[in-house]
Amino acid sequence: MNNTMTESPLHTAGSTSLSDLFKGHAIRSFTDTDLYKLTMQQAVFSKYPDTQVRYEFVVRSNESLADDFAATHSEINALSKLTLTDSEARQLQKLPFFSEAYISALRDFRFEPERHVKMRIVPDKNGMKQLKISVVGSWYKTILYEVMVLAIVSEVRNRRLWPEMKLETFRKTLFEKVEHLKSEIKRRNITNFKLAEMGTRRRFSHVAQTYAVQYLARTLPEYLVGSSNIMLAHENHIKPIGTVAHEYFMAHQAFTNVKLSQKLALDVWDDVFRGRLGVALTDTIGSDAFLDDFDFKFANSFSGARHDSGCPFTWGDKFIAHYETLDIDPMTKTLVFTDGLDFNQCLDLCEYFAGRINVSFGIGTFLSADLGEVTKEDGTQYKPLSIVMKLVECNGQPVAKISDEPGKAICESDIYLANLHERFGLPQFKKPEKALRERALAELGVQPTEIFNPEKESRARVDFLKSKLIESRRHSLVLGISGGVDSTTTGRMAQQAVDELNQAFRTDKFKFIAVRLPAGVQKDEDDAQAALAFIKPSLNATINIGDASEDIHNSVVSEMKAGNLSVGQADFHKGNVKARMRMIAQYELAGFHEGLVVGTDHNAEAITGFFTKHGDGACDIVPLRGLNKRQVRLIAQHLGAPASLYAKAATADLEEERPLLEDEIALGLTYDQIDDFLEGKQISGAAEDKILSIYKATSHKRALPVEYR
Repeated sequence: MNNTMTESPLHTAGSTSLSDLFKGHAIRSFTDTDLYKLTMQQAVFSKYPDTQVRYEFVVRSNESLADDFAATHSEINALSKLTLTDSEARQLQKLPFFSEAYISALRDFRFEPERHVKMRIVPDKNGMKQLKISVVGSWYKTILYEVMVLAIVSEVRNRRLWPEMKLETFRKTLFEKVEHLKSEIKRRNITNFKLAEMGTRRRFSHVAQTYAVQYLARTLPEYLVGSSNIMLAHENHIKPIGTVAHEYFMAHQAFTNVKLSQKLALDVWDDVFRGRLGVALTDTIGSDAFLDDFDFKFANSFSGARHDSGCPFTWGDKFIAHYETLDIDPMTKTLVFTDGLDFNQCLDLCEYFAGRINVSFGIGTFLSADLGEVTKEDGTQYKPLSIVMKLVECNGQPVAKISDEPGKAICESDIYLANLHERFGLPQFKKPEKALRERALAELGVQPTEIFNPEKESRARVDFLKSKLIESRRHSLVLGISGGVDSTTTGRMAQQAVDELNQAFRTDKFKFIAVRLPAGVQKDEDDAQAALAFIKPSLNATINIGDASEDIHNSVVSEMKAGNLSVGQADFHKGNVKARMRMIAQYELAGFHEGLVVGTDHNAEAITGFFTKHGDGACDIVPLRGLNKRQVRLIAQHLGAPASLYAKAATADLEEERPLLEDEIALGLTYDQIDDFLEGKQISGAAEDKILSIYKATSHKRALPVEYR
């Protein structure tokens, strides 16, 4: 077998015909893989040549790949024919971080899938037949399989399900994305956008990724810094991009006291590459645990850090603060974002961090596996496959990735995971309460964000508002605007609804009244004004509920004290008075304007009871139900809200003793944890227990008044 691609599957630029999306083997050459696999392999070659490991393949999509067993097996076995050619060796020699000893060893390297790869069909947790792939052997001999196996599985699946798909469909989708990007960069005056293509692992096909890299290199030369795929980077005269992955940090848990494992991993990497590959991956144990180990020595010697889970804005702020604490200028460092990005998210991050720290973006599936909204005649819609292959064992010991996003956590041993949480001072891992979990999800679960379409969902909710306004024979919608993402998003949809009704009925009688309801002076008033500027409501109103709330609260407290009764948590109860007073004001306005009061609660607030009963929980219509917090943010982003609003930390701001108290602090949970739970994803047992405990305790808030029977 010729192990290099001797004939391009694509025509040259300007050709009028486009070839099929499937041609030849899924993996074309030894270097048809991501750079980080070779950089890690060199570290293993140098420091851990005898280490034994096991990887396991995981299908995250709700989809059986059992029918792909034979074709996948054949493609994986074909890897045994690949060797590093002289031309490829010369390409690697030009990269300053590869040693001659390592490249010499690669010339003799051979894949041995019959020895190292075990494939079988097993039932998954839901009883569905599923493809299972294990890779076992020396770390040096097995480390290269991950990317190639994932690319093979993805392409084999797509050949089976979408055999007639044409490159023109892929080309059109990519063209529209690039044109949108260039337009937005110009419109938003973005000057700090840098892009690396990183789509090998989940690419639609080899042909698709090849075209994507060629097209990006041709149309975005000023922004494209490189590709993770070594072969495609060389063919397109761009830089191969990549450093290190989770498995490298995970394996070090087996080499030393686990509390010292991250420092050891950083030390060894720095020793092998002497600062030439200095972007550190931060979330193996969670970014907070990483920052504890990322002292001046490492922060100074590593050129930056990579984000791969959790909120990118919060994460970036943490690292800027960390650099500043160490007296390191953040503008000498780079934050690399690689967690499921699209172009709009990248540009939002560019704006947010502009002038504060350098940023760069690694984008994979969005570029190499997106065909747009393609649907078969039977209604099946194309979705990229969600798959991973992770290290689960090193030298016979379990290893784990905890992540900043619990749904991405990997570990086979609950005992080891619990120990890891304890050693790093993380919330204790425990198995969840299954029956209550199922009940909570049946009541309040939401669709996975991976299949969430913000355009479709916002359209449905605008139509909902219109229909309810017509059905009720009312003419206005009333909503309190705080400056948070929930009221901003709801307000914009409400205004869109009345605008469309006015246009449809050729009238101006339908109104949206945006109400400012401060209690005295609101500390984040600028955000509220920014929200109003974005919403552009039909009418504005400002009603200061401070004095009225104060009078009621003081009267109650005086009466309590007169009776020698406890007034504990007075500030907390006063906050609830404010929430209820705001709703009183909104209902009076709605009465004058023949309107309906709109609420802003969504499922992340509902499951935690994070609203005031008969306060913000009292309303006529709730358009955000069925969504979690991250999906509200996605709709806000789709509607064009500024990043300062949709990425803003959520706060009810009801307590005077703790002004602007963030929801996540008040709850003791992150919205990422709550949102992942609502999407049915795995989170830590401790977080799940807390969510379920709150869910049980707040059930009265979600129920109608109890009636005598």
